[in-house]
Amino acid sequence: MNPKVQEALENFSRELQPKLQGIEQKLVEQENKTEEKCFDQARDDADAFARCMSKSVKKLERAGKDFGFRLAFFQNQTFKCFTEVNNGRGTVEDCKAAGRANIESYIDRLYKDISN
Repeated sequence: MNPKVQEALENFSRELQPKLQGIEQKLVEQENKTEEKCFDQARDDADAFARCMSKSVKKLERAGKDFGFRLAFFQNQTFKCFTEVNNGRGTVEDCKAAGRANIESYIDRLYKDISN
């Protein structure tokens, strides 16, 4: 790959890191909210608490896995886009704009999935 295009791809990856790191914090916050909700709903019933937590943890795990798959797809599509730029088709800015829009939509979807 052309060194300038390679550098642009690496810089774009670094640009997105803070967004991706914020996701972990959001997941931890949601886990804490879930635990509080389950305690409130279960009152003094340990089995009800366990059922609530099991259901909620499965939901969070599913949302996390789905996001991981979307992120893998994003990485592949972004690399393809930058490869096309390297081959003289498209621009780095087009790839970055599409990548930003996609990652934002994937993050929004994750937050929606874990909040419901």
